[in-house]
Amino acid sequence: MGESVEIRAMKSVRSHYERDGRAITDVSHAIGKHAGYDLIATKDSRELKLEVKGSAKPYHGIPDLYETQVDEYNKLRADFLCVAYFPPGKRERLAIISREDVLIDPKPKISYSITNECKKEETIKKFLVP
Repeated sequence: MGESVEIRAMKSVRSHYERDGRAITDVSHAIGKHAGYDLIATKDSRELKLEVKGSAKPYHGIPDLYETQVDEYNKLRADFLCVAYFPPGKRERLAIISREDVLIDPKPKISYSITNECKKEETIKKFLVP
């Protein structure tokens, strides 16, 4: 049996940022001050907090967020939402979406839905890494 989509996504994002010369710290199982994101990518003392999601859907499905990944202002806690796509029969792709571009449906619940507007194929294309 192959690796889960989540593990493949973490490896994909780690690899992308390491190619950019960033040191990666996995905080996905940490609690406390690192709750709400999976990786910290550091370069020249600048830290980027990264929430990692994986999807086996084509390049427009974005998995919903959990309560711990969203702040009290309905904004992503991480600096970037990184979605690794592994659609069957298609090329693997990575989308890196800034906190400001993640539109969250503010209906309170344990997980937060990404609005349908943000899940459209034409919307996600601008975030795909070449």
